[in-house]
Amino acid sequence: MSNLYNFINLVRNENMKLYLQRSNQVMMVLLIIFVIAGAIIVTIGSKQHDESENLHWKTDLKEYNEHLEKLAVEHPELKQSYMKEIALNTYRINHNLKPISDDNIWSFVKDMGGGLSLASIFTIIVAASFLTNEFKWGTIKLLLIRPYSRTQILLSKYLVILIYALVLHVLLFISSWFIGGLFFGFEGAGQPYLKYQDGKVIEINMITYVLSQYGIDSIKLLMMATFAFMISSVL
Repeated sequence: MSNLYNFINLVRNENMKLYLQRSNQVMMVLLIIFVIAGAIIVTIGSKQHDESENLHWKTDLKEYNEHLEKLAVEHPELKQSYMKEIALNTYRINHNLKPISDDNIWSFVKDMGGGLSLASIFTIIVAASFLTNEFKWGTIKLLLIRPYSRTQILLSKYLVILIYALVLHVLLFISSWFIGGLFFGFEGAGQPYLKYQDGKVIEINMITYVLSQYGIDSIKLLMMATFAFMISSVL
């Protein structure tokens, strides 16, 4: 039990050490700046395309469905894809669910999911330098003279890197949602995500859908961070 307590303290100390570094704080600030810049770009683009709200979206969807039906006849190999889109559009019309526009809060949050690539780069930088800096600054000696094995030291640093990656994910999601709400309003926050499954359309909570996408992207981030930390440890 005491070994577990000591290891938890080690992870906590390494975590504090990570966030006290100015470079890591700057990375988190840059991630927020990326979200703000994205909101400004989307706002400018939406104003250039259409400054007024489309009040005839149901008519547009009906006309689009007619067009898709013609395409399904002309291209039978793509009929299943067309019928899927027709089913989604019909469901929106029948349930009065307006299509998500580019300047919607959830549309913005999904678009800002591209910021996970930036978060991945930041995590890889931290993973590659977190251990090597200990040798560079000579602070590794302070760890080695304490009652921790080298395995515990490496494992604690690896866990801290994973926690840092999780923090960047949470920071990106919260900042995207909050900044998107400030720029585009929170009116569409309760709108569901429509999914075509087993021949029918089902509604999924938008938060659940977005978080699932973040989770899928985090798998690649986990592998890249692990590989970077491995190279750093070997060298």
